[in-house]
Amino acid sequence: AGGQVARMLAGRAVQARACAKVTVPLMAAPFPAPQATIATLSPMGARGNPGRVAHAVRFSIQDGISQVNAGLNAGLTGIQGVRRGFVSVADGSGDTARFTSFSDTKGVAITGTLRVAGNAITGRVSVDGPGKLDGALRLYNRNGHAWYEGSIGSTRIHIKVH
Repeated sequence: AGGQVARMLAGRAVQARACAKVTVPLMAAPFPAPQATIATLSPMGARGNPGRVAHAVRFSIQDGISQVNAGLNAGLTGIQGVRRGFVSVADGSGDTARFTSFSDTKGVAITGTLRVAGNAITGRVSVDGPGKLDGALRLYNRNGHAWYEGSIGSTRIHIKVH
């Protein structure tokens, strides 16, 4: 069944019932469906559209890392974004994810490299948002909490994740 999962994730045809016995680990369970546009997202880290773009970025990062981990279990080294772009494993250990114009929400794409160590994600992504809502976010951990910090447009973003 593992080969059939890899075929499915690669967008190729699979045998009927071939994946019936595949168990998806909790960490690889699918996220909720991505939002079509930023208008449907609640602001996160700032008011208005900059906060909505930040929310889309956070979702894309979490979804991309989750999907590339699931792909690694199936023998893949990268996954396409829902809207466009790609996330791939940037090193042999599988601890570094490289996002290239990766997008789960229409009009918002991220590019950058993130390191994953346990539940900690560190690194930096540039944000290509709609109109003038471009920017960059840095991910880091401090005192046991994960943070996203930077700017979208001219608005400062500061999100405490957990």
